[in-house]
Amino acid sequence: NAKHSQEEAMGQEPEYLNSMQEFSFTQRIPQEEIDKLTNAVTSSGDPAAYLALSNNFTPSWKAAKAAAKQDTETHISDMIGNLTVNEDGVPIAKDDGSPELRKIIRYYDSQFMVGSVLQSIVIPKLISDGKLTYDHIKLHIDKLQTLNKDTYDTVKLGFDYWFDGKYFEAASILIPQLEDMLGDLVLKFGMSRYRQKDDDLVEYKTLGPILSDLKKTLGDDIYHFLHYTLIDPAKHNLRNYNGHGKIKSGDKDIERKALLVLIAYLVVLVPLQIEVKVTEVKQPKKPKPKLKK
Repeated sequence: NAKHSQEEAMGQEPEYLNSMQEFSFTQRIPQEEIDKLTNAVTSSGDPAAYLALSNNFTPSWKAAKAAAKQDTETHISDMIGNLTVNEDGVPIAKDDGSPELRKIIRYYDSQFMVGSVLQSIVIPKLISDGKLTYDHIKLHIDKLQTLNKDTYDTVKLGFDYWFDGKYFEAASILIPQLEDMLGDLVLKFGMSRYRQKDDDLVEYKTLGPILSDLKKTLGDDIYHFLHYTLIDPAKHNLRNYNGHGKIKSGDKDIERKALLVLIAYLVVLVPLQIEVKVTEVKQPKKPKPKLKK
């Protein structure tokens, strides 16, 4: 408590406020580790599944919770509340004030950051070497044919743009189709795509309620990855930026956004098992031939 009081007093000093408004760190990833990871993706037999399931590329909420639970030290970032402002300087999000949740998110942020760096290094290298093509993800994208044929055709068009390097066009198509795909999964798992608007009307569920519906089926790791990537206003928020026209063709990080969209599709589709109903056609029984005496 005494230490905390000293820090609070120091935090009010003008010199402190002027000199410590950002936290940053530098992390070095050795080239040999990059090469080893690239070879692992290539030799896995299913590069799309490796990208979706390896914690080198996709963070784990369960791992973040476990790391936070084992961490008994107090970090200054656990004590500082977060307020997110948009490009106009308008506050759009704040944390819920829970030190425990801040600690989990700190570990999750770290995983997400490293995974994003590895994605931006390894995936373009695989594509330029011809070791990651649409054919490598086709096995998983094809599951959409059973879920919704129209969605499948549109998503395929989006990935045609993606592998042509037309990332703005790809993101513009694939982000809203991802939301519709998740809505179809809600139906597939026996839940409603609609919610009651008033006594006489219903409306489509927005992505937040859709993800909440799917959380039990898809699991915490997929839920938090999609929430962090698509609708968290303090994080990437791609669905809302896209819906409000804030993703532009000239964005400097449009390739980064497109990589996140690719991974978002794969984390959902790779583990998805869709049963295909096959109607058995029974042949009429042939009459037994009569034996002549």
